[in-house]
Amino acid sequence: MDLLYELKPDLNASSTEYQNEKLSRPLSVNGKDFKSIGELKKYLLALDAKCRSVCLMLSGMRCDELDAMDASYSAQTEIVRGQTIYLFKSRQSKITKGSQTKEDTFVTTKNGHNAFKLLHAIHQPYLKALNTDKAKFCSLSRTRYPIEAPKEVWMSSQRRWLNSKAMEIDVTLSSEDMAYINMSNPEQVKFNKGDSFNFTMHQFRRSFAYYVVGFELMAFPQLKQQLSHLSLAMTRHYANNASTFHKLQKEIEVERSRQQSEILARIYKRIANNERIAGGKGKSLMQIAGEGTNYFSIEENKRKMEPEYWRHLIENGNVHLHAIAPGMYCTNSACSMRINIELAECVDCEFDLIDSVLYAEGVRMNAMKNILVLEETGELTTNIMSQLAMKIKSCERIMRDLEYDFEPFTFSDKVQNTLIGTVNL
Repeated sequence: MDLLYELKPDLNASSTEYQNEKLSRPLSVNGKDFKSIGELKKYLLALDAKCRSVCLMLSGMRCDELDAMDASYSAQTEIVRGQTIYLFKSRQSKITKGSQTKEDTFVTTKNGHNAFKLLHAIHQPYLKALNTDKAKFCSLSRTRYPIEAPKEVWMSSQRRWLNSKAMEIDVTLSSEDMAYINMSNPEQVKFNKGDSFNFTMHQFRRSFAYYVVGFELMAFPQLKQQLSHLSLAMTRHYANNASTFHKLQKEIEVERSRQQSEILARIYKRIANNERIAGGKGKSLMQIAGEGTNYFSIEENKRKMEPEYWRHLIENGNVHLHAIAPGMYCTNSACSMRINIELAECVDCEFDLIDSVLYAEGVRMNAMKNILVLEETGELTTNIMSQLAMKIKSCERIMRDLEYDFEPFTFSDKVQNTLIGTVNL
């Protein structure tokens, strides 16, 4: 047995039998049912490839930098002006808790972070069985006696997955696809409509550079640092022809202003029809319009119900509007509340317009469920209790302002006695 564990032979006959072995009990993951070890392994291989692709797509890092990431320390976050910034740290030469030396830093998104965590959750049991501190990834095809998977091994399997039917993405080039391809490279003759597009992992990096520059999300020096290039010329080469993206960007801006103007016109039509609008600005507009029955008969005020009136103001920068949640809009261009919405601050905010209870009702239902579950399990702390109570009362305030029929939530005596004087229940 010592020799067996040391040599870890790949026994084909037993491996086949092992693959087809029925599971002792039904196993379901993410809504998928698995009857054998082979079925589960096939699913994990696809999930592993998807996670790697998401990490590369949403960071612009190289494959060797992904391969060098440590499961415990590489996915990090920083809070900047109240917003959570998700980071990947790679190439650590010497790493201990609270200390990092040589590294490359890549900004990513929450989805990128979750993909990396899921990637290592898949490999963790294999690494534990391998019993080594050096390996980062294991070969998912060798499960009886796990072995380390160097970069060349998982890159090869990644390429096969990217260009297989298992990816479940239609890679046939359409007219729209060709428009994007010809915009990014006007001289290209390699691709034609109806062809199948073959992915390479490095294309994620080039596409990342092209779009962040095209959308003006980064300047070239920032992109150079993100891609860890030694030369700015290389960065410019990656984002070559991104300036042509301004044409598409202009079309997007036109569409955005059209949608925003229609929202503002819709809100004023609702006010004209004596329908309720919540939010501080919404209530003040209703008060102004309600001062006289002839408010919308005046030509200037009547035009406020027309999208064209608002479109000119938005395009000239005289009016601003951005969505903070479904049916909830802010007119303050300096507002930073675009990721983490705090409804308690939006209820009476002088810049907010709320014309739907959809989001508020969803938040309220979730908060009510959480406060009941945590109270029942004895895990309801004062801090969490206060947050959930504020969410519930803020949502009910919005629903009441919009005259939405609902049954107010009844807080337990424990909650009411704890929060008395801080939250008006």
